[in-house]
Amino acid sequence: SCGRATEKLSEAISLMGLRLLLPYATTDDLDIYWSKILNMKRRYNELDGDFRRRLTVRLSIMKSSGTKPECQAIINNILGMVDAVDLKTYWPAEVRVNWNSINAMKAAESNYAVIKEALDGMLAAGVSWSTAFPYKEYNLDANLIGKHREPYSIDAKVSKEKSWPYLHR
Repeated sequence: SCGRATEKLSEAISLMGLRLLLPYATTDDLDIYWSKILNMKRRYNELDGDFRRRLTVRLSIMKSSGTKPECQAIINNILGMVDAVDLKTYWPAEVRVNWNSINAMKAAESNYAVIKEALDGMLAAGVSWSTAFPYKEYNLDANLIGKHREPYSIDAKVSKEKSWPYLHR
């Protein structure tokens, strides 16, 4: 009886420890504990996974020292990609966020709100940042020899050096 009570208590302690870990936190744990610890509120109709990701990004920012490689690693983590971003700094206090591939650019555009929140929290006061998504997506059909119409898809990248500053916040 005493052994069962001790075992039950040990299981409860282990479960509580897992429950409060961010990856395993329940909806109530996210809303009550984690949002209070990190001073973040859940957005209207925000799913647990999205809120957990924002909390994880906030923790990563708090643990980082704000160096260029760490900032790049946080953005890469948001996108779920490796080497997706390149941060370039310009005098006096400007950071340009460049995307290393069209897939990274598309992922960044779809996760722009999280990236904006992360960059605003990562960079020091007075440092501004900018980025751009210079691509065009469209569908193209071609008629080949004969009477059959064949749809196809193609990815093409055309680029040149940027000759003017751009700003997207």
